[in-house]
Amino acid sequence: MSGKRRDSKNRMLCNKESQRKGGQYAYKYVDTTGKPQFVFSWKPEAADSTPQEKRDGLALQEKEKQIRRDIEDAIIPRSREITVLDLVEQYLSQKTGVRHNTEANYNFVLNIIKKEGFDRQRIDRIKLSNARCWLIKLQQDSRRYRSIHSIRGVVRPAFQMAADDDLIRKNPFEFQLATVVVNNSVTKEAITRKQERAFLEFVKGDKHFSRYCAGKPMVALHREHYFKHICQKYNSIYKVQMPKVTPHVCGHTFCSNMAKSGMNPKTPQYLMGHSDIGVTLNTYTHLGFEDAREE
Repeated sequence: MSGKRRDSKNRMLCNKESQRKGGQYAYKYVDTTGKPQFVFSWKPEAADSTPQEKRDGLALQEKEKQIRRDIEDAIIPRSREITVLDLVEQYLSQKTGVRHNTEANYNFVLNIIKKEGFDRQRIDRIKLSNARCWLIKLQQDSRRYRSIHSIRGVVRPAFQMAADDDLIRKNPFEFQLATVVVNNSVTKEAITRKQERAFLEFVKGDKHFSRYCAGKPMVALHREHYFKHICQKYNSIYKVQMPKVTPHVCGHTFCSNMAKSGMNPKTPQYLMGHSDIGVTLNTYTHLGFEDAREE
């Protein structure tokens, strides 16, 4: 027993534990790759207090328990070096051959992650509570539910990839989004046939906006911009106001008109590029009481 190491308080230290000259405790172990590693703490047990002016953290024995669990579960130690941004970029690098809009959404998500400071966090330190709090913060910072949904749609599979590769024990983003943030998104309704005709006739007859009827392709952001100004000008002229019309609303209107005309729903599904017909039927088709009565 006399050969056992003791700390400055004459307490017996466990195997592979030591105390350095400055008072910090250390534990030496061999990771799953066979490399020797060290972890440090200012206190050996959780009941001990951290010395003044020293950063508090887990006790050495608590860290030892985590290490043993990681070794038993074959968790790869290099996860300590991987940040959230590293992980997401690695995940997106495998998404080849995606459409332009999908790629634009990926870049949007990357930019959000970089702005939030969440990108510098180590993936092995992200817990369920951290993931939930981050998404809540995004909504508190006025991020829309659809944006948060898109962000989680990238981050969750990225962390699942890390879990599958044994970099982390489990995916901290594996929860229902609606249990964390409020779905405050507004459902986009299709416009009526009358509104559709009024909108198109106004654009065709307007000296400025009529030039956008040449059928030339343009990026989505430009279309959003033009539609906004068309509605603003229309509503400044006519008493009967035009509801908000966007390219997305046009998709709703198109599918609803096809449904009213009796078209097989598989056809608008193909034209809209929906992989799941449920999106076509449940999201883009808006039929009202008048439609049901007429039917």
